[in-house]
Amino acid sequence: MSATQTHTKHCVVCDRDRPARQCEPTGVLRRALASFIESRHAEHWDVDGYVCHACLSWIGINSWLLQAKAFDPYPYILLNLVLSCLAAIQAPIIMMSQNRASARDRIRADEDYKINLKAELEIHALHDKIDHLLHVQWERMAEIQQTQLEVLRELSERRRS
Repeated sequence: MSATQTHTKHCVVCDRDRPARQCEPTGVLRRALASFIESRHAEHWDVDGYVCHACLSWIGINSWLLQAKAFDPYPYILLNLVLSCLAAIQAPIIMMSQNRASARDRIRADEDYKINLKAELEIHALHDKIDHLLHVQWERMAEIQQTQLEVLRELSERRRS
C-alpha cells in the first residue's frame, strides 16, 4: 500500500459511497460556524453607516442646534473620546472576525485537500481497472492470434498434402 493510500485512510472520514462534501461537520467546524454567526455584525457596512450617521448627528446638533449651549463645542473632544473608545472596542472584534475567516479558509482548504485526495484515489483505482482490462485484452488477443496461427498452419498443411 502506498504512502498516499495509507495517509488517505486516516484523512478521509467519509465512506466511498458518499461524496466528501457530504461528510458530517466536525466539532471544529460547528464552533467556527457558531462564532461566525455571532460576529457577523462586525463585518457589515451597516455598522459603519450607523456610526457615520451618529457622528454627523452629533456634529449637527452641537454646531447648529445648540450654538449657544453646546455640550461638546467645536473641537469635539467628547466625540473624539467616544470614537477612540469605539475604535478600541471594534479593533479586537475585527481581528477576531479575521481570525475566524482565516480559520474558515483553513477548514475549506482541508476539505478541498480531502476531496482532491479522494478524487486522486478514485482516478488511481480507475487506472488500475483500465490496466487490468488492457492486460486481459492483450492476453485474449494473444490467444486469438495463437489460434489463428494454428488455423493457418493447418490450412498450409492441407494445401501441401
